[in-house]
Amino acid sequence: MKRILVLTVLAGMGHIRAAEAICEGIRSVSQESVVWLKDPLEEEPKKQRFINDFYVFMARHMPHLWGYFYNSRLLSGAYSPMRWYITRRYASLIAKNIKEWNPDIIVSTHPFLAAAVGVLKKRKGLNIPLISVATDFHVHLFGINKQVDTFIVPCEEVAEYLNRQGVNSEKIVSCGIPISLKFSVPLRIEEAKEKLGFDRDKPLVLLLSGGFGIGPVLDLLKAFRGIEGKFQLAIIIGRDEKLRKRAKEIAQTLNCPIKVFSFVDNMEEFVSAADMVITKPGGMSVSETLAKRVPLCLMQAIKGQEEWNVRILVKAGAAVYSKDVRDIPSVVIGLLNDEAKCSCMRESAGRLGKPNCSENIARLVINIGVTDNVSGIHKS
Repeated sequence: MKRILVLTVLAGMGHIRAAEAICEGIRSVSQESVVWLKDPLEEEPKKQRFINDFYVFMARHMPHLWGYFYNSRLLSGAYSPMRWYITRRYASLIAKNIKEWNPDIIVSTHPFLAAAVGVLKKRKGLNIPLISVATDFHVHLFGINKQVDTFIVPCEEVAEYLNRQGVNSEKIVSCGIPISLKFSVPLRIEEAKEKLGFDRDKPLVLLLSGGFGIGPVLDLLKAFRGIEGKFQLAIIIGRDEKLRKRAKEIAQTLNCPIKVFSFVDNMEEFVSAADMVITKPGGMSVSETLAKRVPLCLMQAIKGQEEWNVRILVKAGAAVYSKDVRDIPSVVIGLLNDEAKCSCMRESAGRLGKPNCSENIARLVINIGVTDNVSGIHKS
């Protein structure tokens, strides 16, 4: 029996969803294993909310500043005071989690946590295997350290990037970004459309705004005004009720069939029903779409991880990118009218998509040997 501690951070929803998917995969392949999902800042809810609110505010209102922080050595530099504070603060909290749970393996879905566990391994004698899981098509320098035993990355291009940063190839496993096992269940597009109440004979364009409604959703909807075509729209707003009401008002002014949804718990069915998905290039959203082999139209990437996601997906042929949301309707209609192009995009999405990633990560985790050298910060 393996005791597995999965660490995550509430900074947007991507890191948490990835951690939940890993837990789901572990429970699927090993009923004997015990797995705990933990945000170390749960014990300090004010700081937890601050980190999440800070990220959402920056991504929504100051994306260029966020990009500066993401790429700056002020955050990731070896002698950065910010890095020193973040890793030490998280390290002290994680040490308490380790004493409480006494895990055999630690899995991290955020670079802050990988760095903090690295501090415990280097300075406190912690001797537990550490697996760091990327939730974007990039690995932030903050989380790259010699104490990570295995890096899980989404594709070979990211593996090559880690090689250039000095990470040994033997430490890198390219198997995707972990998503819910629900996305591995086959569902024909016609069946999905009928199940959700869409016209099975019309292409469905699915607009995603993310759980926190980040992105130019209303501007995108307005861009479809006056557009007529043999397609239907669906938009999933997320948890923002004011945004949903405003979206419904705009939807009434469009010439094409459209349905507006709040937060849904059957996203895999909506993506299965889609002929095209329009979304900001968050790692989880694009990975879920790739798993269903659906072409992507990406918009307004913030500097940092989303730029990397765009770069790799467009290069692979699985997505197109539009900087200006006003251009998206014509781009989408052009793609829907070009079956050969869409077919190529579906094939490219199929090559990048990893619907079984969570189970593959789970098998890797449970096959790692239990350490015999118990650290001094373990409970006795």
